[in-house]
Amino acid sequence: MNKRVWAIAKLNLKNIKAAYFVTGLFFVLMIVEIIVETIWALEGDDNTGISLGWYLWTTVMLAAVLIPARNFKRVANLGGKRDDFRRGGLAVYAILSGATAFASTIVYYALDRTIFQGGKYGHTLSAPDIFGWAAHGAIAAFFQQFAFLLLLAMFIHTLTSIQDKWYGWAVDIALVAIISVFTPIAPLRSVLAGFFRIILFSPPSSQIAVCSTLVVALYALSKLIYARKAI
Repeated sequence: MNKRVWAIAKLNLKNIKAAYFVTGLFFVLMIVEIIVETIWALEGDDNTGISLGWYLWTTVMLAAVLIPARNFKRVANLGGKRDDFRRGGLAVYAILSGATAFASTIVYYALDRTIFQGGKYGHTLSAPDIFGWAAHGAIAAFFQQFAFLLLLAMFIHTLTSIQDKWYGWAVDIALVAIISVFTPIAPLRSVLAGFFRIILFSPPSSQIAVCSTLVVALYALSKLIYARKAI
């Protein structure tokens, strides 16, 4: 990573304080909720809560909105090149996705499986269990979550980047139409379900490979988008 790209990455990391604040707020509120639900479980209530790991994803998703929506013009006005902005954004998403996947994996093994798995203190719904990532071990759970989060970040980044153009609205309508049309029709629903099965539920090697391929494709598409983007 050259100095310009790293400078842009650091600028992006500094200018997404809202993402850190919202994630921290959600995290604190969820800790309070987990404490309350644990007390209820000890009193005999059968409670099922949401793992703290889910809320860590908030940073990645909000960053993917804030960086293209707010930081592109800042970088451009400071003399940054469009390609350097793209590389800096990808670097930030990789850093945040890696940190989030690591923290979420720690939460899963240190909290979800250690405290809540037996049901004595209640139950919790966690991503590694729901998507089957934990079935392949902690390392696989980390890399599968990292690959999916990076794909999610690039998708949100790309979608946010085109909202100032007519084709951005066209893509929004197309996405809504796909979900609306594919969901009630069984053959089309199976196609849609198959896509999500690949990027979420498939074995580590195929899931990571597909997510990585889609990340590369979205990153390549962003070159066309930012080549035409007004400052």
